[in-house]
Amino acid sequence: EEFVRLPMVHDLIYNGEAFQVLGFTNISRYEDLGRDLRKCVSGGQPGDKQWMNLKQILIDKSKAVLDKLWHVGVMNDFEGVMASLSALSHWDLEATAYNCSEAARDELKRDAMIVANPEQHMSMVSMSVRGSSMDIEKMEKEIKSAKTPQEKKMIAGKLNKLKRDNAKWQEEWEVMKSVVSLGPDERSKWFYEKIDELFSEEYGKQEGMDVVEAYRQCEHEEKYGSSSGGKVLNNVPDRYGRLVEYSHKARDLIPEEVIEYIKVYSDLDTALMDYADVLYTALKSKQEAAGILPSLERDILLEGSSGSAASAGSDSFRTHEEL
Repeated sequence: EEFVRLPMVHDLIYNGEAFQVLGFTNISRYEDLGRDLRKCVSGGQPGDKQWMNLKQILIDKSKAVLDKLWHVGVMNDFEGVMASLSALSHWDLEATAYNCSEAARDELKRDAMIVANPEQHMSMVSMSVRGSSMDIEKMEKEIKSAKTPQEKKMIAGKLNKLKRDNAKWQEEWEVMKSVVSLGPDERSKWFYEKIDELFSEEYGKQEGMDVVEAYRQCEHEEKYGSSSGGKVLNNVPDRYGRLVEYSHKARDLIPEEVIEYIKVYSDLDTALMDYADVLYTALKSKQEAAGILPSLERDILLEGSSGSAASAGSDSFRTHEEL
């Protein structure tokens, strides 16, 4: 009850989704405007006409942003959203699943940027190479004039990081030189060859497992695996060190007036979520009617599932082409 009324909660949590959609968060480029708007919204009182008008303007603006998005989903139907997104993106969920390393993912993102706009990326890399080289030269002079061993050690640590970054940019520059001269088709071919290289057994190819099966296995391990210490939310302490109980029983103990208070000051988010649900439901209904919505259900026997299927359901997924 005390928490929901804190000024910080009003500033940062209430209607946070709507403000993120509008771009008026506490870390956005419109930080000052965002702060003023959040104060106006959080500082009003029910029944204040100007307050209600302001909130309606923000609701309408945030809905307009959703209208322009390629796909809108809702978290209370996560699997349905993933199925809808898969159908819209023509993803084949029966394709082999991969679990590549973080380094491989970074390299793949870099290569995708190179293919999308090589000239712009080359300009950025060139500036990074020049900038880091100048910083290294400056730091090498500073380390020579350091007065104490501690200062010298601190500068040396920064210098080593600069040299590692510079080596990374130099490597990227060499890649850029070989790609920028290629035509669009050749760039695409190069990119897909890189995908095959990165998504190899070295980076964790899940042999014999499709995307949905890998998802189900990951879900099972998160909920019941030893690394997670049981269910994910069962080991979250409050500020006094007491374990927080996440359950229907615990939620039922929250006073009704607290629930109503939260609803009053989260009404932008509520309106936006309702609108998102309308957009999502309309798209999903069209996909279901067209027969292109894949199933994320699988009957999979997983370790620790006591001999029973970890996820019941059909295995009737068909690709866009088959449909």
